[in-house]
Amino acid sequence: MQKKTIQEVIFEIKERVEKTQRKQAQLNCRTFLRKLGYKARSQRLIDDVAKEVEKQGLVFVFEKGIHSWKEIDPDGTLIWQLATTPTKQPATLQRITCGGRFREYPLYAYQLEAIKTINEAYRKYTQMRGLLVLPTGGGKTTTAVEWVLPHLLKGKQVLWLAHRHELLEQAYHAIVTAAQFQPSDLPAISYRIISGKHAHSKTLSTEQLVIASKDSLVAHPENLARWAQEQDVIVIVDEAHHAVATTYQQVIEQVRKAATTMQVLGLTATPFRTDEEEKGALKRLFTHDIIFKRDLKTLIAAGMLAEPIFLDLKTDVTVGKEMTTVQKQVIERFDTLPDQIVTQLVKNQRRNHLIVSEYVRNAKKYRKTIIFAINQAHALTLHTLMQQQGVKCGVVISQQAQKNAAVINAFRAGELDVLINVNILTEGADFPDVQTVFLARPTTSSILMTQMIGRALRGKAAGGTQQAYIVSFVDDWMEHITWANSQRLVEGPDRLNEAMAHNRVATTRMISAPLIEKITAELAKSFDASRMTHVTFSESVPIGMLAFSYLLPDAEVQVEILVYDHLKEGFHQMRKELSLVCAAYPLTDYPEERVLRAIARELEVRCFTGNYQAPTIERHDLVAIIRRYIQTKQFPPLFYFTERQEVDLTALATNILSQDMGPKKKADFLQHYWHEHKFTQIYFNYNEYYFRHCVDGELLRIELAPHRLEDVSLKVWRKEQPALYRRIVADLFRQARVKGGYKCEKTGIVSADKKDFVLAYRTPLSKGGKTNLQNLQLISKKLTFPR
Repeated sequence: MQKKTIQEVIFEIKERVEKTQRKQAQLNCRTFLRKLGYKARSQRLIDDVAKEVEKQGLVFVFEKGIHSWKEIDPDGTLIWQLATTPTKQPATLQRITCGGRFREYPLYAYQLEAIKTINEAYRKYTQMRGLLVLPTGGGKTTTAVEWVLPHLLKGKQVLWLAHRHELLEQAYHAIVTAAQFQPSDLPAISYRIISGKHAHSKTLSTEQLVIASKDSLVAHPENLARWAQEQDVIVIVDEAHHAVATTYQQVIEQVRKAATTMQVLGLTATPFRTDEEEKGALKRLFTHDIIFKRDLKTLIAAGMLAEPIFLDLKTDVTVGKEMTTVQKQVIERFDTLPDQIVTQLVKNQRRNHLIVSEYVRNAKKYRKTIIFAINQAHALTLHTLMQQQGVKCGVVISQQAQKNAAVINAFRAGELDVLINVNILTEGADFPDVQTVFLARPTTSSILMTQMIGRALRGKAAGGTQQAYIVSFVDDWMEHITWANSQRLVEGPDRLNEAMAHNRVATTRMISAPLIEKITAELAKSFDASRMTHVTFSESVPIGMLAFSYLLPDAEVQVEILVYDHLKEGFHQMRKELSLVCAAYPLTDYPEERVLRAIARELEVRCFTGNYQAPTIERHDLVAIIRRYIQTKQFPPLFYFTERQEVDLTALATNILSQDMGPKKKADFLQHYWHEHKFTQIYFNYNEYYFRHCVDGELLRIELAPHRLEDVSLKVWRKEQPALYRRIVADLFRQARVKGGYKCEKTGIVSADKKDFVLAYRTPLSKGGKTNLQNLQLISKKLTFPR
């Protein structure tokens, strides 16, 4: 049995726990040790396992009198369950009490206006179904809680729906906080949190407040129906742009059938993320449309939010070379970095000095700054380096509450310019005059990212600053990980809404940094002198992108897929075929990976067979589109890059050659073009040198007329365009398929084993043949290698 790390083994156990109805998993003790690569238990191993079990949110289940897994017999059974899964549900209901405290930080004027407007709609419609639209950092959750809390205190039942654990917990903490500002003589609010991480839906009884994940309710609709029976229910749908998903609609419909009345309020920053078809799906669910809306531009113009300025600084630190698949999954699902990567980042002197020197060089611009570090060791290291540079700096870390309070007070009073912390200042702390946030730690959590950047987003009219600097320190990860992106979180919804309002025209503001990296990677291939095949520059410029998101059990995945002119017809065909292909498979909101791959293979055959141009579609992109379609029954929209012609270097190079420009005239012409075309600057990542290099490459290509793909051998395809090589080989075998296997065209020999065949040309390349499906054939090895 192959040895695995403790982290990998416990992660696999946690996945098993989450899939079982009882939320438990068990394993023979010897088998567990073998998985870890050990024969016996040392004290260090016992401690390391216990630490990892706790870290991943699990607990051991022991019989009475046993306190550690070292006491379990080697042939005995180890049992794990979720740490938050109660072994016995409490007989009495859990309650949130009102605190009678004075509110230190009043709601903003637009939040009070939103509450007033929602109340007017609530009184106007007997079955209100509408949307509250505020940007990231605009306080959607707080506004909704402040609106719904009086209804809870009057005895109404409230169902708060979301799809991620952290959203559920955020809602719970927001309600607890808001209740502290209500008179203490008001009745307590009974509540229960329902999810795979909390209680089961069968525990529902007479709670006023249920905070639940949609997936935990849809599996047992009878429990929800019993809770809502003949009640007046208010449903809050967090991140309501996902409410078109089948499971959301099933839960809401179950409540509608059981309840006497049902009011629905959706919370979102992006009410119309996709095409007209899905816009209609949202409209059918939220029949009263947008009840209240303020976008990012409006709140910045009013001075309620600071104008965010985003800076990405590359650390040049390469991370994750030997990271396992399980470690990647742990990062994406639990926002937990492997220990060896934490150590690598924390102890990297160059990275730490970059963080410190960036502040020291720009202290007048950044002014009051909060730094979010990776862990305590990292926070203390940065604190020491800052002090060595003469910066008035404080650090707050856990387990020293009294000292932290003194440091926070000094920062608030202006005695300190910089405050370093790990996660302590993400919630609750209020520093209106903070102008800058340094994100020195990566995170996959959009909520944590929102909380961190929110420390600097308070606008001047709200006692804050006019501008806010959000500085991200970006490492070079060898594995693609969906990190939360500060700029995308804040500006993304407005950009997408703006594009939809202009008939899906994607402006330069929609092109994100990750998308630029994809484009740059394709450009690098195009200008690699060692490659035999090249496409013209105009062929390598996408006509637009598919921009959408889909849900995983506890995450939202943002996707951007570049669409090239030669792929447009394939995507158009895929839009027609997708429902037919998916109908042949038994599907849930979260299908198994093997099912998704099977659907993707079939769609690739139906829609992209015969398309052997580069760049090509990747199968993981097809899987993302399929996930999206399964959940929403909608195909993602194509946003067109209308300024695409600005980067047609083929036309630019042709112009230079036709006018026979000398070096000076050419340089002046390109310099003027660069400064006049914003899209070109963004497309080349603001690198004028790289732009000039690409123009020179296009000039050379036109002069030399290099090989096209169909002019080179399959060996070159396999090396330079592996995805296209796999497609043409698969198409060739599919074409030669007969009953019993595959048929040799020359001998008629049939074999089910692909290894019995070789690929051959009908007309050799040397005699004018081409590498295409029509000129290739399968030949039996018995013909080419006779005994």
